Amino acid sequence: MGSGLQEGDLANPDLTWERGIKYNAGIDMDMFNNRLSLSIDAFYERRWDIITNTGGSDVVGIPDVFGKTSSYVNAGEVINRGFDLEVGWNDRIGRNFNYYIRFNAGFARNKILDMMEIDRAVPWMQRTGHRVGEYFVYEVDHFVKDQAEADRLNAMNDGSGFQPWGKLSPGDVVYKDLNNDGKINEDDRTVIGNPSPKWIFSMNNNLSYKGFDLSIYLQGVSGNDIFNANNITNEGMAGAANQTTAVLNRWTGEGTSYVMPRAVLNDPAKNNRVSDRWVEDGSYLRIKNITLGYNFPKKWIKKLTLENARLFVSCDNVATITGYSGFDPEVDINGIDNNRYPISRTLSLGVNFNF
Repeated sequence: MGSGLQEGDLANPDLTWERGIKYNAGIDMDMFNNRLSLSIDAFYERRWDIITNTGGSDVVGIPDVFGKTSSYVNAGEVINRGFDLEVGWNDRIGRNFNYYIRFNAGFARNKILDMMEIDRAVPWMQRTGHRVGEYFVYEVDHFVKDQAEADRLNAMNDGSGFQPWGKLSPGDVVYKDLNNDGKINEDDRTVIGNPSPKWIFSMNNNLSYKGFDLSIYLQGVSGNDIFNANNITNEGMAGAANQTTAVLNRWTGEGTSYVMPRAVLNDPAKNNRVSDRWVEDGSYLRIKNITLGYNFPKKWIKKLTLENARLFVSCDNVATITGYSGFDPEVDINGIDNNRYPISRTLSLGVNFNF
């Protein structure tokens, strides 16, 4: 077998770092004898000359007929804005009860100002002006009601059908024709959902009474969406692959479920096209940790030549409140849950000694 050289993709000798400018305005204060603390930081950031791949089909570049992949250029521009907030309260009740509560919240939004995007045939397909990473998917209109409807849809467009992926049967998904051209294609996809949370928040609480202490840590997000790609396995019905219990709630005849389409091997009608049926609210509130401890009185441990001795029990990932149907709403930054292994709950018991 021979070897040789070939010319690579087009280079850009002028490619450089992206640039940006960021403005911050904040305030920090302590009040009521340091019992109340408050910190607020607002920011605005604009980044430009972002490295952009001009070889994709959705940006202005060199067409494929040229025979080479277009080079990367400094062209993208994005703005980010938001604020961070922290509020804390630290106090004592009586001689033995102490507590503090600290709440953190962050709000952020971004917008694409420029990405060298081509002019789209329909305005709802434009990425420019939207947030980074938004989902562009089909919208589900309904499931095929009966064979008469299936025959009518399959006969459209001179027999090529309303949807180009295969013949429809009762119980198959029918997507919305957003541009009203009588067929489903890429121009019928639109923005539905975004993986980036509007809000990220947490709360840390600590209480102590005599030798006992209790800490509770809460964490969560709000305003984001998850693309639940686990449904690919459920709806594709590929061979003997295991399925989740969600398949028990699929379409089995007129008047039955409109949550999942009919069961069909290898899905010839492509019911598993990326659509809004897979986009779910990713908001959640999680009890990340609860720790209960007891510090033994010094008079008890003095004879053991110990400075301190503490017994504790701790639990991580105690519980999660969410409407998301997947195993875990805390998915990767791109918002796609592709059979992510669920987070584990752990229980720990221990003793700390200081000599």
